[in-house]
Amino acid sequence: MNKLILALFIILSFLRCGQDSKEEFPNVQNANYREELNTFINRYPDSPQILFAKLELERLETISPENFKYIWSSEKNIEISEKDKKYADNKPQLNQILEFYKSKSQRESFIGADGAKIVYDYFPVENATDALIISHGSGESSIRYAEVVYDLLNNKFPYSIFVINHRGHGYSDRLIGKYKNWDPAWSVFDVYQEDILEYRKVYVNDFDDFIKDFSMLVDIVKTKYKANKISALGHSLGGAIVTRYAELNPNSLERIALSAPMHSIIGLLGADNSDYLSKAIISTFDTFSHKNFAIAGGGESFSHFDTIYNPPENTLNYYTTSKNRFLMKKYILQEYPDISLGSFTWGFVDSLYEGVKVIRRDANKIEIPTLILQAEYDDFVHPIGQKQVCDAINTNKQDLCQIVLIKSAKHELFLERDSVRGKVMDIFFDFLVK
Repeated sequence: MNKLILALFIILSFLRCGQDSKEEFPNVQNANYREELNTFINRYPDSPQILFAKLELERLETISPENFKYIWSSEKNIEISEKDKKYADNKPQLNQILEFYKSKSQRESFIGADGAKIVYDYFPVENATDALIISHGSGESSIRYAEVVYDLLNNKFPYSIFVINHRGHGYSDRLIGKYKNWDPAWSVFDVYQEDILEYRKVYVNDFDDFIKDFSMLVDIVKTKYKANKISALGHSLGGAIVTRYAELNPNSLERIALSAPMHSIIGLLGADNSDYLSKAIISTFDTFSHKNFAIAGGGESFSHFDTIYNPPENTLNYYTTSKNRFLMKKYILQEYPDISLGSFTWGFVDSLYEGVKVIRRDANKIEIPTLILQAEYDDFVHPIGQKQVCDAINTNKQDLCQIVLIKSAKHELFLERDSVRGKVMDIFFDFLVK
């Protein structure tokens, strides 16, 4: 009971701080002075508006251009506009990236655990003997990593690349409802049509199913494509999948890079490690409503097309500080409706809560170099889990795992503004090719 009272006190204190900062920030924003912004940042370091305030200050500062080690694509060359709830691409770069992705890739598939068709995109690189497998996050797909693949290959990345579509995601089979694949007669904007609702549910029966599919792809890359060494990049959910695979197969991968990996989930009372309230609620609803929409993630009505880059409270969105890449995500969903997904099911959320516990428990079984890129302002995963995993890996060998904190960044590190994304890409590239 004492823990519950303390938790409620913390929540009420946070809400009070959020209300005070919400009332003061418009005055600061309208003043548009460095002094006011600095005062706000110092007074409300934990406020919901803190990152937006920092971005406003960054905009006012005179900053010399970033000198990245490699040449990366720029958000300045992406311009998506919205009219009548439809999105238009006004500059050539994004279309160039998407066409590059389609022309350079070979789409293949295999039958995964329990008969689901798992689709992956393969990018052969001439004379490459090693391979990189990219494991995407929840609600994502292979085409979401078009810009990453484009940048890697244009910088002479020495690995062939494989991008998996996890079960129930992207171009792989859906697991709920009578439609396993997108019906071209549907409209991606008609999110309340019954069949589309079922198609868009983010679902998995068991977290281990993701691992089984990933393991099958690793075996295919080794046997069919004759890769000598295989490394992996995993983002969020994909980072959890890669981590768990590395625990169960200590000598299979060469090294792993993890972007905002889901090693601990943020619930009602903070990290899932001690958030027994969220776990109790999720387990209860999973028992009685396994395949139905969960409250977490927006429920039945959630649509990526309805999300706002910067809500009226100046809290920013959950994903990125780059407005151009935020809108790029919507444009890609519009142009490739078959990758469309909505909100989580109770079964999916419960499987994640169970999965992250096992990941933290067995992290000391990982025996390969591990890079964790940690987003400072992550609304989905908690840094405590990433630290626990990294510390456990380092019990095998000092500095086998390293955490790099990416400051003033949101969860989607590969969709961030150029000053952040360029740094992330530099670090990731060097980690893999050094």
